[in-house]
Amino acid sequence: MKKYVLIISQAFPRKHTRFGEPTHFVESIKDGSKIHTVRVNYRYWRKRFDNIEKGLGMLSVRAWTDTPYYSKQVELFKFYKEDGIGLERLVFKRSLMHRFVVEDQAMDIEKEIAANDGLSVPDFKSWFKGFDSITPLGIIHFTSFRYAKN
Repeated sequence: MKKYVLIISQAFPRKHTRFGEPTHFVESIKDGSKIHTVRVNYRYWRKRFDNIEKGLGMLSVRAWTDTPYYSKQVELFKFYKEDGIGLERLVFKRSLMHRFVVEDQAMDIEKEIAANDGLSVPDFKSWFKGFDSITPLGIIHFTSFRYAKN
């Protein structure tokens, strides 16, 4: 079975207004309050989730033990197809009253998407400040929850 690695931040990144402060993402995933993570490069993750959905892969959630890219990674969680994990396509639409489009459905879910990502709305906005709003993002779900209704 193929392992697809997803690294979560234990501290806010350099570009964030809260740079260096702890994110508490590990604890939030454990207690179920962080039910997804939003990532750039939807296409990259779509290929991986195609294999996970076929039962050919799994998601290995990891964190750096110290300095990112200069320290070892530790595996924190393993998620399989049977855990209900999944991927949704997310696009920011600044021109619409509904700021988000998930799987082609316009939604006014700013508070929900930030909270479900383990962030406040200001922290979520700061995290994605300056992001190219044309490029689709991936919402990687750790549970069976989905925003879009099929």
